[in-house]
Amino acid sequence: SVFNKDLLDPKKIEFLPDVELLGIVLAEQVDEPISFYKLASEIDTEPQKATNWVKILCRNHYVFSVPSYYRHIRGAWKKGLKYYLWDWSEISNTEKRFKNLIASHLLKFCHYLQDVMGYTVELFFIRNIKKQKIDFLLTWENEPWMAIECSLTPEKDLTTLKYYSKRLNISERYFIVMENGVDQLDKTTGIRTLSANRFLTALV
Repeated sequence: SVFNKDLLDPKKIEFLPDVELLGIVLAEQVDEPISFYKLASEIDTEPQKATNWVKILCRNHYVFSVPSYYRHIRGAWKKGLKYYLWDWSEISNTEKRFKNLIASHLLKFCHYLQDVMGYTVELFFIRNIKKQKIDFLLTWENEPWMAIECSLTPEKDLTTLKYYSKRLNISERYFIVMENGVDQLDKTTGIRTLSANRFLTALV
């Protein structure tokens, strides 16, 4: 694992157990907005140390961050961050593991469009002070492009997805579910409900 191989620098051995514990906590809090103060209290350390250790985990490809998108959004959370694991198989919660799977593929999709095609495509999430949220937002050349909600089943309230899609003029709107074989377009809202296997296969 990243803890046994990449972090075995003699200078880092003394805090290795703390970083390992931090990795466990982050795995439990996948897809949740992170507070470094709260994170620090959970592993009994200082917020600055927790921040530095998370950066180490990012550099060693254990986790990656997704920032919040706040342009043209009233009451948006401007400095929000969520973290996801590169190896989503380590996550025990089924719904969190599913969202982590989607996040990983979306980030790889962004990297492909950036590195191979030369486009500026970035991955965000949306959340405001009223906790209205969208799981993922992709921007194309700094403008909202694709909004994505995820769920294990097709039964979910998509009011927030409709609202932000209209407010930010998002052209691509998807509701991704685990159930296989789903492909439905709501012509009224423009939201396409797709099974994860179909959606992910079409990315690259």
